[in-house]
Parts: sequence; C-alpha cells; structure tokens
Amino acid sequence: MKKLFLIFATFCCFAAQAAVNELFVVEFSVEIVDNGGLGNSNPKSPINPPQATLDGHVLTFTTSHADFVLTLLDEDGDEAYTVFVPAATTTVVLPSTLTGLFELQLYPGGSYYFLGDIVL
Repeated sequence: MKKLFLIFATFCCFAAQAAVNELFVVEFSVEIVDNGGLGNSNPKSPINPPQATLDGHVLTFTTSHADFVLTLLDEDGDEAYTVFVPAATTTVVLPSTLTGLFELQLYPGGSYYFLGDIVL
C-alpha cells in the first residue's frame, strides 16, 4: 500500500512539473546487485551517482560517468527501453513514443546500479 501511495504521489509531482515544462533533476539512489551469495562484492567506498536533468524526452548528464546500460521499466516492471550509453555521452534522447511513469536504471557493471523515477 505504501508503495502504491508513493508511486501515486511521485506521479502527481512529476505530472505537475511536466505540465509547466521545467527542467527536472533526476534523483538517483544506489542499489546493490544480488550476487547470489558469491562472496562480498559490495563497494568499499561511497558511490556517487551521476547527476542528470530531464527536459521532455531529453536526458542530460551534468557530471561525468562511466559506460552504462540505461533501462526504462514501466509501471508494471516490464522493460520498455534499453540502450548502451558510452562515457563520453552527455545527452540521451528517449523515445517520444514512451509516456507515463518509468523507473530509470543505470547499470555500469559490477555490484551496483543507480535508479530513479521519471515521467515522460
């Protein structure tokens, strides 16, 4: 129930922000990948997520980042879009056919990934 409320509240906030067509700052959290009990592969130092903004369907990274795989998951958790993003890339144009609330995942490989919620 809490997750549904959080999704609804997030969607309302994002929809209101999208309505005024302002630049949206994507807030990323860090998640540890389950390695299936193959030892401790957790990073030893703090992980700094990249900083990014979203303007319509244009995702712009404002800090440097490693190569990663960008994945958008829809509200049902199904994969809606995936693309490889090289380290030198600062802008990613997401498909204009995608609309709604999505979970944005950035996976640079290794034992962690970044995730954030966006509305397209």
